[in-house]
Amino acid sequence: METMKNHVGRNSLKVHRLPIRFENDIRRVITRPFDPGSEARVRKIIDRVAGLSDTEVDGVLAQVLKKFKGRHKQITAVFDEN
Repeated sequence: METMKNHVGRNSLKVHRLPIRFENDIRRVITRPFDPGSEARVRKIIDRVAGLSDTEVDGVLAQVLKKFKGRHKQITAVFDEN
């Protein structure tokens, strides 16, 4: 690979693009548990969810299912497991 100086005087790389493209394949999606990090952040998320009304919960769940059901065949089973 060749390096060149750009207009700011920093080194830059000359990139040669190949005709290869990566595309998604819904048959190969891996679902993994969400880890938000610290205990404080987990507590904030739990408090926000606990503060939702039943109607709000139903609406948010419907949005999540609509968004992910096409990519994850058994998304409700994954939610139950986690």
